[in-house]
Formats: sequence, structure tokens, C-alpha cells
Amino acid sequence: MPEIKDVNTLPEVSPSTENPNLNVFVYDNVSNSGYGMSINDFLLHVSSNIDVTPIVNNLELLKSYVGNLGTLSTINKASTVDAINEVYSGVGNKNNLSTSTKTNLVNALNEVNNKVGNLLSLKTNQKGNAVGAINELAGYIDESNFNTYFPGKTIPTALVQLDKKIGAV
Repeated sequence: MPEIKDVNTLPEVSPSTENPNLNVFVYDNVSNSGYGMSINDFLLHVSSNIDVTPIVNNLELLKSYVGNLGTLSTINKASTVDAINEVYSGVGNKNNLSTSTKTNLVNALNEVNNKVGNLLSLKTNQKGNAVGAINELAGYIDESNFNTYFPGKTIPTALVQLDKKIGAV
């Protein structure tokens, strides 16, 4: 192989139809020399002179951190990035939350829960959800029940009647 001592006078080397085997230029910093070789020769040289055990061990360690992509619960299992992107797009953009807290979904849900309050503290029979409790109250004040307790009255006149019965508190 031709040896080149001066880095500044390196020949232009590129794969071509004239020289199809000259695909890699190797430069040695220790000897300040370089030479061209085929890809096959380069791979043979590298594989016979480099201990790949630490590389393989680190790749196995990295694989153990990433885990088996086949066990992902996502539909897309091509890569960790694809799976994360699937989850992210399924969750949606947290900036579009209508809550004032937009840092993450848990904080946003906690904000909503704090505004609703403890459902077990409701004085209604329905304590499972706010809509059920509201519907229970609406059932008490619908027209048929209202007429039972205040026959012939409207809500405003019934409130005046209640106010008179209760008096000043």
C-alpha cells in the first residue's frame, strides 16, 4: 500500500469505475501516514485488530435498559421513539387543556378534582358522580314534585312563601 507522509498532499481518493476497490482512506495519527484500501480489507483489518467485547457488552446493557420492544403495549413497536410518539399523540397536547394547570395530566386532573370536591361529602343519595347528584336534585325540583309541595305556585312565589315561613334568621 502506498504510504503518504504529508497530510496536506493527500491524493483525492474516491470510488470510481477506474478504481472500484479504493473506497476507504485510513490515516494513522501516530505515524502521520495514510493509505487507501478496499472496504473489505478495512473491515478485515478492523475486525482482527479490535476487541469488540466491550462494545457488545455495552450494547447488551443498553438493550436491557430499553427492554424488549415486542412487549410494548403500543400498536407501533418499531422503536422506543415510535412507541413514545404514539403515546404522546394519543394523550394530546397538554397546552390544549382547559385547566389552568398544564404541566402534566396528573396535575390537570387534580385541579379538576379539587374544583369538584369530595363526592362522598354530597348530601344527596347519589355520591358516585356530580352529574348523578345534580340529576337527583333536579328530580326533587321538577314540575311534578314542585307542584306536590307548592301547588299552584311558581318557583319565585314559592321562594317568597318559604322566606315568610322561615322568617329572619
